[in-house]
Amino acid sequence: MALNSNFRTLTADNIEGLVDDRNYLKASFENGTIQGWTEMAVTLTSGLPTGTPTISSTAAGSIALSTTATTPLSGARSLLVTGAAGWTAGQGFISDEFTLDRMDLGKVLTVSFDYELVSGTLNFSGTLGSQTLMVYIYDATAGGANWIQPAGFLGMNQSSGPGRVTATFQSSVVAGQKYRVAVIASQAVGSACSLEFDNFTCSRVTAPIGPVVTDWVSYTPTITTSSGSITNYTASGKYRRVGDSVQVFGSIKFSAASAAFAQLYATLPSGLSIDTAKVNPNQQTIIGSCGALDSGIANYTGGSVFVQLPSYVYLAPSAVTTHAGTAPVVTPGFSNTFPITFNTNDEISWEYEVPVTGWSSSTQQSSDTDTRVVAFQAYNAGGTATSVPTGATATKIVNLTAISDTHATWNAGSQAYIIPVSGYYEITSSVYTSAFSGGNSVGFILNGSYNETGASQQSSSIAPITVWGSRTVQLKAGDSVSIGYCQFSGTTQSVGAFPPTSLKITRLSGPSVVAASETVAAVYQTGAGQSIPNNTVTPIVYGTKVFDTHSAMNASTGVYTVPVSGTFEVKASHYFGTAITATATDVQTIVQVDGISMFGSNLTKSGTVAAPLTTLGSFLVKANAGQTIRIALLQSNSTASAQSLLANVTFNWISINRVGN
Repeated sequence: MALNSNFRTLTADNIEGLVDDRNYLKASFENGTIQGWTEMAVTLTSGLPTGTPTISSTAAGSIALSTTATTPLSGARSLLVTGAAGWTAGQGFISDEFTLDRMDLGKVLTVSFDYELVSGTLNFSGTLGSQTLMVYIYDATAGGANWIQPAGFLGMNQSSGPGRVTATFQSSVVAGQKYRVAVIASQAVGSACSLEFDNFTCSRVTAPIGPVVTDWVSYTPTITTSSGSITNYTASGKYRRVGDSVQVFGSIKFSAASAAFAQLYATLPSGLSIDTAKVNPNQQTIIGSCGALDSGIANYTGGSVFVQLPSYVYLAPSAVTTHAGTAPVVTPGFSNTFPITFNTNDEISWEYEVPVTGWSSSTQQSSDTDTRVVAFQAYNAGGTATSVPTGATATKIVNLTAISDTHATWNAGSQAYIIPVSGYYEITSSVYTSAFSGGNSVGFILNGSYNETGASQQSSSIAPITVWGSRTVQLKAGDSVSIGYCQFSGTTQSVGAFPPTSLKITRLSGPSVVAASETVAAVYQTGAGQSIPNNTVTPIVYGTKVFDTHSAMNASTGVYTVPVSGTFEVKASHYFGTAITATATDVQTIVQVDGISMFGSNLTKSGTVAAPLTTLGSFLVKANAGQTIRIALLQSNSTASAQSLLANVTFNWISINRVGN
């Protein structure tokens, strides 16, 4: 801010047309003071803040805060942090307490600032356990040891020249919420050092805006007729969003001759309706084409697709001759005998594009999509081996050093790479042994489980060998990957002491773009009459799809993979059709995220009167893109017997619906 000639403070409110973006972090470095920032010290556990901070001008005795006019980062002066004899772990500096405006409650906020190493040696590797400085958020409202780790907390990765760090965190929905931003030393610095800081900001995230193009999604169109009833067919379709419109491909395939019908209509994907402000159905606008296949004989092309109702389109064969009023006149239109007599393997297909109510060509995008390269490589530089006992249990190969890490998520302490972005990855692992006799296998350890990628058989104990393998797997953000190795020589072996021992991880694709306002929902049923053992948590498999906007459910396992982060409402109903005569029976409906039970509801039957049980569970869960959701049942009864669900899809179902961020 500046002062005018009358010494009144000038703000954006005084100047027409100038917008003052909200910045919660204040500083007066230009005035030669450190107002807005104070020294602090906090207890660390495994290098991370876990205690109540001490905040005062003398809290961090090993460092000092001042301003400098010598080569400032911005303007005339910047903040200078000096450690005359180094920097003690757990010490740093912290902002003044700030209170969020109501508009920023429950929102994602961004913290950013500029920095530069002026003198000394610090670690800027981005690796937890090695990097010197980190950014953390202190929850001043909750107080105590309430620290928030933002995304990008190890983002200070530039060791020479000015750098900029950006970190994000989600605020609480509690009114009057207060926070502080802190820069803390995770590791001690043993010699003199100094850094400059400037341009601190904490403000809301700006959502990217752009035209939406989604991946193709399967759906089942509903087919109706003007008279009669179409039979002996299977309908299928795919659709995707392009800006304000939906593109649709649909088809009908006959398994036998159909009953008599006349004229065909097909529904849009569930939840979508034609924007009649852009396309007037009374004008009978042609929005696509259709045709028929006489299997093995001929194709009949040239038909048209018309707008019929907001949720239906009309399929007309090439025999359309005139338009009268509000309906096309066809001669005679699709029927069970026109343009062919439809029978086994014959088809009717169509495609169209039409504007959808509520869709705009530019839409706020989800922040889950990350198309940046994700690549990692580590190897053993030589000299330190890993002791691997003989047997079928895999051993983690350690003593690796990262040589490339685009997202700085290698944990040197645990010797594991933490997946930063959900997607498909190619994992290549290799292990070197100088002398070996017997069989062995190499692979990767994913979240504690071994996955083999390659194996070899070596009969000689003289020649060294390198066993390697590669596999493509789908991973989610937060997964942990290490090298795993098994050997069957009969004795413990020392392996992996030279550079051929390496781990390479490369992402092949990331999550699809999903609009922030896009519907994410699925409904599935089961009529399989699944048996639920006594006193055993049993995941339920829903094999019948009603609809699934993003084809995210695995109908063979009952596992739903979340396509976009958010808050999901999960409901499930189950009906035990067999009359249960046990004196006491409990049935618990449990929702699991990544296989871990999160919430449950319970139904209890007592007494000896035989009666069926119906359960209903309703839950709200937070899940990130790539995480999984499923429903499990736990039933226990006094006779310790298994109980089966009724083989009826009407009463056994799951619904999943994204209701917010």
